[in-house]
This record gives sequence, structure tokens and C-alpha cells, in this order.
Amino acid sequence: MHQFAQIVGSRVIPVFSESSNNISRGGQLLGRRRHITRGGINADCFCHEFLHVGAAGTRPVRSHFTYAVYVTYHENSKDAGYTKTMNLPTPIKTRREEYADQTRSALLAAARTIFTTQGFAQANVGEIAEIARVTRGAFYHHFEDKQALFEALVVSLQAAAAQQIRAHAVAEPNVEARVMAGAAAFLDSCMEPAYRRLVIQDAPAVLGERRCREISEAYPYGLLIAAVTELRKVGRLDCENPYLVARMIGSMICEAALLLDGAGSSEEELKQQALAIVARVFAAFSCPPA
Repeated sequence: MHQFAQIVGSRVIPVFSESSNNISRGGQLLGRRRHITRGGINADCFCHEFLHVGAAGTRPVRSHFTYAVYVTYHENSKDAGYTKTMNLPTPIKTRREEYADQTRSALLAAARTIFTTQGFAQANVGEIAEIARVTRGAFYHHFEDKQALFEALVVSLQAAAAQQIRAHAVAEPNVEARVMAGAAAFLDSCMEPAYRRLVIQDAPAVLGERRCREISEAYPYGLLIAAVTELRKVGRLDCENPYLVARMIGSMICEAALLLDGAGSSEEELKQQALAIVARVFAAFSCPPA
């Protein structure tokens, strides 16, 4: 799957993310700069590759691979070529492919309900399949086990959060306003019951901290990292480590969502207080325009 991020200032900062089950490489975290040309546009990018593999003796085995690429276009490049690449026609799916997509969506929807209300440990594959109105065989055709379904659900929740962040941020007039609009949208996503329980509370125990970090940085955290990196590059943010700043601010937002759970009538007031704290943290690192 591929994702594209948002326009920040006069530059475009897309996030390319892709998942594949057909990658066989060693387990490691790679970070490197590269120059690419896409859609007729020259760009410099910084790439984080997160390789999550199992071990079979000394030989790497096939497992899951996720990477995110943060790109800043050159000022003298045109956006037309890139826009054109995003508007390529979507291949027409066969009826079988459409049915498979519908089955998978039904399983994810059922899992969202069961996992949110019962938790991962108590959830039962048979009950999920029954609610989705599919057979156990259909379940195991799409997912290896309950954990694989849970991971797919976490990915879908993170992708939806990233989409919401982009939708709110893109309408703002400048980078700073987009960061805060994105932060507010991220907090809204974190406050949704499914996201709060599954992504923030349960996922680290079910999937492990490393895998959770990989998924988050391919989606909402990737947008935050890209925005903070851009602010530092244009001289609007004074920090040595944009990645660390972005991760800590994102963690603050997730923690605020947990604290807001059950706030009742005070929820909106506490939410505004949380966003004010995030704004003050950004202000502490901000530099005045040159």
C-alpha cells in the first residue's frame, strides 16, 4: 500500500509507505538519504526502513517489512508531475477480488467491535467469524491467526488517523498552523474508543513495542516527524533531534487521550488544555521568522 502526505508551506512533503510480505532481509533499522525522481520531479529524501524479520538459524526468513520515506521537494520543482502520478486510473477488480475485499472488511469490522469491547485475550476467532458472517475457513484464508487480524486492524486505525490528520492540516495557511491542526486531529483520533484501547493500550503488549513503532511511523507519527523536520530545516524550530521531538509530542497526545477517557462533561475543557500544552511545547522550540 502506498500513502502520500501533505503540502507544507510551499513545499510538498509526502510520506511513501509500503508493506510487503515478500521481503527477505536481515532485521535492522536503516536510515539513509537518497535522491529520487518521481513524476518528473527531483527530490531529496530521508528514508527510514524498518525490517522486522524472524530468525531461522543464521539465514534470514520471510516476514513483514514496512518503510517510510519523508521527502522534501526542491523549491524550483513543479507539482504537476507528482499530481499526475497520484491520479493514475485504478485497475478494475474482478468479482472475486471484490468479494475477497468485502470479506476482509467484514472481518476487520467485526474484530474492531470484539477487540474493543472484550480485549484481545478474550476475543474468539469463531465469534469474530460469526459476526462477520463468514466461515472459519474464510477467516484463515485472510489472516494467519488472531494476532494477524489484530495487527491488520491496528494498521487500518493508524491509516485512518493519518488520513484525518492530513485532511485537517492541509487547509491551514502555514506550517505552524498545520502542525497544530494535525495535533488536534490526532488527539481526536486517539480519543476514539477503538483507537484508544487497541492502538494505545493493547497493541504494545500484543504486537510488541518495536512493531507498534514501525506502524505508527508509517502513518500518523510519520506525518508529525516530517512536519517537525521541515520546521527545523526552514529555521522555524530550534532542536537537535526532530525525530525525538516528534515522538515525544506524539506520546503526549496519546497520554492526553488516556487521561480524557471518562472525563464526561469536562472532556472538551481538558482537551483544549491538552492542546494548549502541546502548543506551548512547540513554542518553546520555535524560532521567529527570519
